[in-house]
Amino acid sequence: MCTGYKYQFPFLSEDIISIQNEHVTPLYKHVLHLDYNSLFVITLLRNVATYPISFNQARFARSVIDGTANLPSKTEMAEDIAREVKWRSENNMTGPMWHYMDTLQWNYDSHLADMGKFEPLSEMLQIYWNFVENHREKDFCNYWKYDYVMNGKKSIE
Repeated sequence: MCTGYKYQFPFLSEDIISIQNEHVTPLYKHVLHLDYNSLFVITLLRNVATYPISFNQARFARSVIDGTANLPSKTEMAEDIAREVKWRSENNMTGPMWHYMDTLQWNYDSHLADMGKFEPLSEMLQIYWNFVENHREKDFCNYWKYDYVMNGKKSIE
């Protein structure tokens, strides 16, 4: 993946946010700092429906701050982080792929929404995003030239 972006947080010391091989840590669900529950990193994910996912990350952050989120314990969050690190390592999703989501974004969003007690992204957005992404993979040079029409029947033309 060639985004040209490297994660940097020069305003935070490395004992707060660590970046190793493009893995920003320790973040629960790529957004909530494990030790500082009022520190959030929004829009860290790669290959997602950026604005909608970021909006729901912000909604999740708000629910944590206002106390309405149903968060697991710190130990459970650390275990979840460890499971994801293991899974990503086993599936060659390290380096620039640490925060890569693609089709994983939909379950990710649903999980944030469940914990934060808000509605997840719509099924139509998922259908649209997956359709355009598939089209992009097949015709990268021209996919953006097309007008995509959502026909209301859970499909796209």
